[in-house]
Amino acid sequence: MIKIVHLYYDLMNLYGDNGNIKALKKALESQGIKTSIEFLSVDDEIDFDDFDIIYIGPGTYNNEKIVLRNIMKYKKDIEEAFKKNKFFLITGNALDLFGKYILDENKRLEALGILDFTVTKSNKRLVSEVYAKSERFNDYILGFKNQDSLLDNNMETVFQVIKGFGFNKNDFSEGILINNFLGTYLIGPLLVRNPELLTFFVKRIIDSKCEDFEYKPFDLDFEIKAHDEYLKNYFKSTN
Repeated sequence: MIKIVHLYYDLMNLYGDNGNIKALKKALESQGIKTSIEFLSVDDEIDFDDFDIIYIGPGTYNNEKIVLRNIMKYKKDIEEAFKKNKFFLITGNALDLFGKYILDENKRLEALGILDFTVTKSNKRLVSEVYAKSERFNDYILGFKNQDSLLDNNMETVFQVIKGFGFNKNDFSEGILINNFLGTYLIGPLLVRNPELLTFFVKRIIDSKCEDFEYKPFDLDFEIKAHDEYLKNYFKSTN
């Protein structure tokens, strides 16, 4: 059994990004692995030892601040989960929560400090479709960005942006993959739009549980067709 927790599902739930956990569940179950999803928020007690995968998606900045106040009481628990190589999937501005601090109008909000970056909130938004490449993947990575967070990032990034914005408008890199933590400002939802990234993440989860697992074909024909058609039409329109 793989157990997923969707944290702050009622506050950090923009852009249909809950599709990421639906895609994860479908892909895991296509391999014969039972999967459960639990939905927890600020009124619940969270035991990170109960879960294999922690997911948080994007939300409004006001909701982000509510979540930041709540999640800080779990700072030590999250540090321990990170050290234990629990799986984290963090999309959109939920990534802000895991840096050292968030600077907004000269007010500094302490964050979890799990990762080595800081965030400055901008009064301008970076809005664009994003096309990226990575040495880890054969296909383009697709995503949408509606971002007011600019990172001062000291970590290695996983995607090189070809079109659109990276972590900030002058930095054409995007995404953090360290241990089993995957965090990115790309939304869309990310795993639905990128079947190769989905299978990479799912295989990483299964391999952590089962050595020599015999994989079945993933049922992703529709997702692959949508990904390829989108790219084909995009490149046609730019020629």
